[in-house]
Amino acid sequence: RDAKEAQRGQIAQPATVIDSAPLRYPQALADEKIEGSVVVEGRIGADGVPADLHVTEPVHPALAKHVLDALSRWTFEPARVNGQAIETPLKIEVDFRLHL
Repeated sequence: RDAKEAQRGQIAQPATVIDSAPLRYPQALADEKIEGSVVVEGRIGADGVPADLHVTEPVHPALAKHVLDALSRWTFEPARVNGQAIETPLKIEVDFRLHL
């Protein structure tokens, strides 16, 4: 089963984060006044593990690496259709902005 079946009207429960690594602003990048948004796409497997993570928007490479490293350690309660865990798409945007 997959996300397409969920879209066909079957009862679905979305994926939820159950354990996440912190996404704090890297101090070295803040000190250099580097800002940006990191958009990551991939999928959440039926096992709740994120996979195939990749950055979809141009961004400073160090910000991208920081977010990818953190997200790769996250775990999710997978989405479910009729009680069965399914693989679903994942898209997360993280904004790094200095408030001066």
